[in-house]
Amino acid sequence: MMPSHGTSSMSCQPNYVIEASKYQYNSNDTIRITVRNATRSNRFKGILLVAKDESGQNILGSWSLTDSAVKVISCDGTSSYGITQTSSRGRSQIQATWYSPSTTAEGYVVIK
Repeated sequence: MMPSHGTSSMSCQPNYVIEASKYQYNSNDTIRITVRNATRSNRFKGILLVAKDESGQNILGSWSLTDSAVKVISCDGTSSYGITQTSSRGRSQIQATWYSPSTTAEGYVVIK
């Protein structure tokens, strides 16, 4: 999936931080994910977060909302595939909840 909001990707230091309420998970854990600006002057107008295994081939877990600024999206028959913003209004932070799968994956879970 690629966002299509008329902006190309950047190749510089990120202006935003993705934080988790915990960085190691067990099966069926609930983890709060926060995306926030790295400096006060930065605001973002688009976000797309998906959790995948280390290879990037398999979608892991599911998402729910804790913030009215985001919505859950589905793709290729997979519900709660990821989250995206509900509007292009500039934001300094958004939050959502990620539910880990019922079985733990080998390697890392990558949320990007």
